[in-house]
Amino acid sequence: MEKKNPKYVLRIGTMLQDRYRVDDVLDSNGMTITYLAFDIFREQKVVIKELFPNSIVERNQDDALTVSCVRYIDEHDFYTLKEHMLKKAKALIALYPMEGIANILNFFEENQTIYVIAEYAEGVSPLEFMQKIHSHPMQLKEILKLLKPVMEALDALHKKGIVHGRISPAMIRTKDKKVVLVGFGDPIEDAMLPILEQATVRIPEYSALEQYMENSTLGSETDVYAVAAIIYEAVTRITVAPFYDRIGDGNEEKEDPVVALKDLNIGIMAYQSDAIMKALNIYPQDRYDTFEELVLALSETEFEEQSKIIMHRKPHSFAAKYKYIRKVRLVLIAGAIFILLFFGPKAYRYFRSFDAKQFYTKLDEANVYEQCRMVVQLSESKREKYANDYNKIEEPDMSANTIEPDYEIHYYDKVTKRFVTNEQMNMDAKIVRYIRLDYRRNNTAILMFVDENEVKQVTVNLKPDIFNVYSVEESITDKEGNTTYQSYKVEW
Repeated sequence: MEKKNPKYVLRIGTMLQDRYRVDDVLDSNGMTITYLAFDIFREQKVVIKELFPNSIVERNQDDALTVSCVRYIDEHDFYTLKEHMLKKAKALIALYPMEGIANILNFFEENQTIYVIAEYAEGVSPLEFMQKIHSHPMQLKEILKLLKPVMEALDALHKKGIVHGRISPAMIRTKDKKVVLVGFGDPIEDAMLPILEQATVRIPEYSALEQYMENSTLGSETDVYAVAAIIYEAVTRITVAPFYDRIGDGNEEKEDPVVALKDLNIGIMAYQSDAIMKALNIYPQDRYDTFEELVLALSETEFEEQSKIIMHRKPHSFAAKYKYIRKVRLVLIAGAIFILLFFGPKAYRYFRSFDAKQFYTKLDEANVYEQCRMVVQLSESKREKYANDYNKIEEPDMSANTIEPDYEIHYYDKVTKRFVTNEQMNMDAKIVRYIRLDYRRNNTAILMFVDENEVKQVTVNLKPDIFNVYSVEESITDKEGNTTYQSYKVEW
């Protein structure tokens, strides 16, 4: 049966840049159209993505090429999509070549829209590939081994700030046990726009909650969710329910229809089940940040000795030993509680400072543009950990005789690499280097750098304008008390 393509796609045989010949239509998701093409210069197959949000644009019927908005009011959204698609293509092409993905080879603007050229990858999805080998669900170690190159590539991309955002079995090509992740190029961060509400760019069973929330930020956790959904399906042959079927209505709690793997009797260890379910958590802040963390949590090396327990001992001797172990365990628990009560607060402050060291070192070395980006994109859980989050601090009781706060504001001491309170700051020291980061209730963040010569304060409005631009105010006060001010806009 002959495939019937939508009327708005490019005609077969169309030449782009006098180099790329359109040979077939592979996909149309409402945001982009994907073509199989031939590069006549390199004499090889390639994939072309054409930006074509069909709810707001149309193709000129005369030349069958030019793309334009149907309504004038949609031109800003179309421009935003163009900018984001170009930005992502530039970032990806700079990483060429990279194993585990279909690399971006070229990008250009033509016919008043954007085109991205990627490597062509043959093969089937990993689920189809394994079904040809097994009539039963896959073992966990098999799917992890198969997806390893993809997960390693994604970790590398996430460090560069690049999120795929569309991962599903169809986006992974498997041939001869080699896997390649395709589908890069879509400005997926714009999928929440109302104009794309009917687009099929998101597949509910592999799409996380944040991909449906307007003004939300997609991060590495988004891709972790999608890959975890594929792993879950591979080992169970059960598709993960969409997030909206996993959340109760209103205040009513709803039992999650995604059953934990340990409850399915499929040979999955409890800790492995817990790791997969953590990666599939509805809320991004509760998932793993990297695939390295996920794979480590799934690793069996920590549990190899436990799996070799001998169960044929005599019952009475086994019970006696168990009672002894239980007594020892109770003593150890009591000792741990004692240590925790007396040394816990100090240990917490130590590890908190240790964990924040990398963040503040990077923040201090960055330019103002990067500093603003880091401040805006810091997750809520890390804000509470690294900064003074006033949204988590209770207001003082105004009816009491005193309104002194019962909380402490912390500064990061660049010299000692630890957090200190205002009282612990030593401004008379030879070297004074402090950083303070506040998240205020009025949707602003204040970044303050204090040294012996000046105090620099950067105030960032955490809510961008309609053009996704952030307002920033900067003030510098020298030791004589003279202050200079500067205001500017930033975007990324």
